Amino acid sequence: MRAKQRLKDLMLTSARALGFGSTRELGALVLCHHRIDGTGRPLTLSLEAFRRQMIYFRDHGAHWMTLAELGAALESGEVPSRAGCVTFDDAARSTYEPIQWLLGIGGRCTQFAVVKWVSEGPPEWMGWDELRRLSELGVEIGSHTVDHLDLRGLGPDRLGAQLQNSRARLEAAVGREITSFAYPYGRFDAAVVRAVKAAGYRWACTTQHVHAVSGFAPYLIPRYEAADPEVVAELFDGRAWMFYGTLQSCLLMRNRVLAR
Repeated sequence: MRAKQRLKDLMLTSARALGFGSTRELGALVLCHHRIDGTGRPLTLSLEAFRRQMIYFRDHGAHWMTLAELGAALESGEVPSRAGCVTFDDAARSTYEPIQWLLGIGGRCTQFAVVKWVSEGPPEWMGWDELRRLSELGVEIGSHTVDHLDLRGLGPDRLGAQLQNSRARLEAAVGREITSFAYPYGRFDAAVVRAVKAAGYRWACTTQHVHAVSGFAPYLIPRYEAADPEVVAELFDGRAWMFYGTLQSCLLMRNRVLAR
């Protein structure tokens, strides 16, 4: 993970030095967060860094969207300029207050919950009361399955249960339709994509590190792991690393094949 990030940083620095991509319209930037705390664990962002990211978005004209709103815009081909989508995976308890702070500065976001972990409740995970409260405040709640399993290779019955049961339990808990889904570990194949669609979801997102453009919707919307606030600022401003456009095009073609 660190080696990949160092490579991206090197390519970004090279692209900036050569003037590549400085004014490109890359598409909508979708961020994926997990935990917001000071532990320094993998997939964790400090509160200070998270606030710096979000204030940068606000002060630089972000058009805040939930994943469902972005999915609809991607599908219609009418994505607003400077679209930004902030998502959280797992319903970690450390994100509960930062999300409320984000709403307070005018942001919008989507929280993808793992039903088993929410049922277990604190200390690490939000409980049902916290998830309901966020929903009442306007946070979109999405599914991240029942058990956070790698869905690839599961038999049809187990796969369907992970998708359908999590959706049903979340809808019963928050009293709203659940239309968005995030693949655990960002892993999927053609069978998983078909099952997500069959389970009644309208939108689903991966952890592919490129901007979202219309061809990615509706079941393979890419997201960028938001571990580095400085790189996120570069990407939001349309400054990408070398060969970024090539990677985006290749992923778009691959996803179209998998989503058939």
